[in-house]
Amino acid sequence: MPETLNDANKIAIKNITMDTLAVKLVYSDDDCFDVHLAGDMLDVGAKLDAIVNVRKDRKEEYFKKSFTVEFGDAAGTRMSIPVSYIKKVNSRTKQGN
Repeated sequence: MPETLNDANKIAIKNITMDTLAVKLVYSDDDCFDVHLAGDMLDVGAKLDAIVNVRKDRKEEYFKKSFTVEFGDAAGTRMSIPVSYIKKVNSRTKQGN
């Protein structure tokens, strides 16, 4: 589950080719975040959301990682999408107030 869920957790992937494409997640850093694809097929001109949820049990308070999606075209196209995270710290808590 995400710490907070908002539009920033969603990444829209759009098919700009002339073919319907199969879409699958081929890599993500499971230690820091989970990725859910909102489908496995992408019609011509359609969009598909990738939803990224930062894991509460992660060890890092800051990270720069990525996940990779593969498209079922003849070339075996892959796209790596960067994910950055910085844990927010309440300034009052940090100061001891």
